[in-house]
Amino acid sequence: MRRLFVLLLTITILNSVWGQNVSFKFSDGLYNETLKNNVEKNISALLTNINRAAEQKATKVSMNGVKMTPQAISAFNDLWTFMPFRCENRANVERCIQTVTGYQVRGIEVTVTDESEIVGSETRELTIGFNSSGDISGVFFSLEQHNINSIIKNGHNVTDTRRREEILNFVERYRSYYDQKDIQSIDDVFSSDALIITGKEVKRKSPEGFMVTVAEYKEQNKEEYIETLRGIFRRNSYVKVTFKGIEVAQHPTKDSIYIVTLHQNWRTPKYQDNGYVVLVWNFPKNGGDPRITVRTWQSDKVVKTKDDVFQLDDFKIY
Repeated sequence: MRRLFVLLLTITILNSVWGQNVSFKFSDGLYNETLKNNVEKNISALLTNINRAAEQKATKVSMNGVKMTPQAISAFNDLWTFMPFRCENRANVERCIQTVTGYQVRGIEVTVTDESEIVGSETRELTIGFNSSGDISGVFFSLEQHNINSIIKNGHNVTDTRRREEILNFVERYRSYYDQKDIQSIDDVFSSDALIITGKEVKRKSPEGFMVTVAEYKEQNKEEYIETLRGIFRRNSYVKVTFKGIEVAQHPTKDSIYIVTLHQNWRTPKYQDNGYVVLVWNFPKNGGDPRITVRTWQSDKVVKTKDDVFQLDDFKIY
């Protein structure tokens, strides 16, 4: 009788785990059958392992059956540490997108939950990158798909289109760096002489005696910004950043310069604000990854119309 009870209990546990199996299939965009089959199995295994880890509240996701580059594993582990999530859809079908550096799958819907901080749950979409060998090269939260399509279609030639695509990929990873508290990657993405304007919302008493919310701003160089950010990461159990309404424009005379405007929500356990972030990206003439040369933030409290948001002509670009 005891053996029967143990057997039934084991079956119940296994059914609970096996019930989390998730499948992934390509709808189109990838026509190499070997690569297609390998990646489908790879992503299916990753999503299944994610759900099992979410069910068990594990501190790490098993990479059993998953082929992922070492760099991608390290970044994914950081993301999971601060933002565990699960895939509600058991059968996922998405198209393959070819990028400058490899391939991507976008739009896999997941639910992010952080019970320890009682911030509830939110729905996001995953982007999963993979290389020509079928190994997963990156996992991060996606930007809004309708904005992405619009931005890429606005490219006026092949170079411009590819650069817009590359900027979007960088912006997605850039946002994930804050979720992961990845200070080294944030350091790497800024140029050494970057101009950075940060700010925060504070409450002050007005001359009439009322408490009002105002924005305080500070101009920093890269070293000051990184050191401030390091302290924020150290003092807070999580930092959650979301981007919306992203726009990309090329400089009218300097074709290696791009300006990205987006609306940011910043959230930590004890602080939250909303504002507009402007990032000026510079593509090196000798190739290589673009770098952020200007980063500004403006509170929603002071931005009444889009004309109030910083533009390219507000900066001296040489």
